[in-house]
Amino acid sequence: LEYSSMEKKHHYTAFTGEPFKGYWNQPSGSSYMSQLLSDAGFEYLWKDSTIHKNLELSFEEVYEKAIDAEYWFIAAPKSEDFSLEDLVNEDARYSELKSVQLGNVYLCNTALVDYFGEGSLSPQVLLKDLILASKNQPGGVFFKKLN
Repeated sequence: LEYSSMEKKHHYTAFTGEPFKGYWNQPSGSSYMSQLLSDAGFEYLWKDSTIHKNLELSFEEVYEKAIDAEYWFIAAPKSEDFSLEDLVNEDARYSELKSVQLGNVYLCNTALVDYFGEGSLSPQVLLKDLILASKNQPGGVFFKKLN
């Protein structure tokens, strides 16, 4: 898959992560992940934040802003057969998110792949995964669509 900066970008809205220990961390707009999402053609919801660390937000803050986002990317350890239904079973409010309703939730299962190690050393692979997701095409190395 080749990606050219001349290619028209989709500008789908996207957010990341999931709640953990009372916070829902989102990368700041100056982060590596924010840049990858932008390069893949996504409009990252916190792109305008300028702090140099993750944003520690409440569930409600993320939920309110992400309710109409088309894509959700999660990097977390899950069971091998983790599904979209399992995600909604974690919190029924997820079913109201547009990304869930559209089936545009992508998981990098960190129990199975080395996202934080190998992924950090392979930004071109992460970018390709995000581009594939934006085109609803299978084949991601790190991020796989939840069914």
